[in-house]
Amino acid sequence: MNTLKNSKTTKYTLAAGALIIASSAVAAVISTINAPSQFTPATPTDSFALDDGMATKEISQLEWSRCLVGQTFSNGTCTGTATEFTTWESALAAPTVQQAADGWRVPNVKELVRITENTQAFPAINTEVFPFGNTLTFDTQKAQYGGGTFPSASNSPYIWSSTPVVQKTITRGSSFQELTPEESAQKTMEARENMELTYAMDLALGEPQKIYRSGESIGERFEGQFGNSDPNNAKKARYVLLVKDVS
Repeated sequence: MNTLKNSKTTKYTLAAGALIIASSAVAAVISTINAPSQFTPATPTDSFALDDGMATKEISQLEWSRCLVGQTFSNGTCTGTATEFTTWESALAAPTVQQAADGWRVPNVKELVRITENTQAFPAINTEVFPFGNTLTFDTQKAQYGGGTFPSASNSPYIWSSTPVVQKTITRGSSFQELTPEESAQKTMEARENMELTYAMDLALGEPQKIYRSGESIGERFEGQFGNSDPNNAKKARYVLLVKDVS
């Protein structure tokens, strides 16, 4: 119970700290934000077995690459330029034939949540275990909502997951009339086949985001509409971090 409470409180503390820092400058590079020492880390370094370029999470028994696809692990750092994957389909095909044969794959969104760090933001990841976090940059901009202006992270990098957004069961038609079980099943199947959204992990605060399989954020798709300047309309870096099950 204490760990859960600390985790929630930390999220609020980090979010408030992020807003304060973001409000100090427009389009300024943000440094990592750390929570006070009394908060319990969700992913302490000693909860991983580190082996050169790989990190095994003891509880979940998942082995992670410590660098993004396109980077190379060397002497505790990630070198090279991370590869951007502009569509979900290209991201899912990121593992090479040999990597796929060895069991490496794109993680699902629940697995990505398990390696985010609740005591850090910008990036919300343990950079000792995953030094690729030190290669990321986060800019800020002010967004307008309903006449108010609020600071936000505009071009936060995110990591693709393999998890699509699933359409819930449709029980009512366009005029809100209740559908028969057969009609409901048909409508639901059609909606799921046309679902465009998938999940990605936003590395600013370590939160899953819904994005289009084409790579656009929801803000990008609706940029300029509704009279708002959406902070998510900025192009975001789209990366892949590989994982595999420990046998």
